[in-house]
Amino acid sequence: MKTVGRNILAVIAGVVVGSLEEGVAAILEADFLTDQQKRDILCNNAARFLRLGEEVCS
Repeated sequence: MKTVGRNILAVIAGVVVGSLEEGVAAILEADFLTDQQKRDILCNNAARFLRLGEEVCS
């Protein structure tokens, strides 16, 4: 996952959870999420929402 895509959703997660670092850490440490679900949360959904294209998250 490219840093750009990760940072996009990390900002969104940070707003919801309280801080950027806490938001990303909570997602990455969630044992109940698969790696694909983590990628979707941290990059793919944000890239799709912002119409950045799939290559952003590769």
